[in-house]
Amino acid sequence: MPLEGELKHRLERALSVVDDHGTRGTRLLEDARRLCARIRRLIAGDFAAAFGKCDLIAGPAAPSVAYDLGAKKDDPVQMYLDDLYTIPINLAGLPGMSIPCGFGAKGRPVGLQIVGNYWDEARMLAAAHAFQQATDWHTKVPPGFE
Repeated sequence: MPLEGELKHRLERALSVVDDHGTRGTRLLEDARRLCARIRRLIAGDFAAAFGKCDLIAGPAAPSVAYDLGAKKDDPVQMYLDDLYTIPINLAGLPGMSIPCGFGAKGRPVGLQIVGNYWDEARMLAAAHAFQQATDWHTKVPPGFE
């Protein structure tokens, strides 16, 4: 069973099966916690391999530009998916930051995510500073907010 399927299966069991005293549910939740810790280690290992080949990782901070206030309040899954690019960094415990790098649809700001290796925040901050010295995106204001 693929890792994602195994995780889903165990979490569903943990959340749906609890005996009268809660001991079985507690045991299943502990299994789920161990599995989540294993997945976290796998993610951290992938980042460690990447940082063996590069000093920083840069990419979009989110899969889309900001949406209208309240537009997704009834769809928490969609709101969660907007964090798709930052979640792995948080799970791995890596330093990361987002800086302005332009505007997209409807003049909404776009963020550039810069991720550094463990204990290498200075390099990440220096790269962000260099980007802001070379561009003026950090001084721009979205249309309608001037």
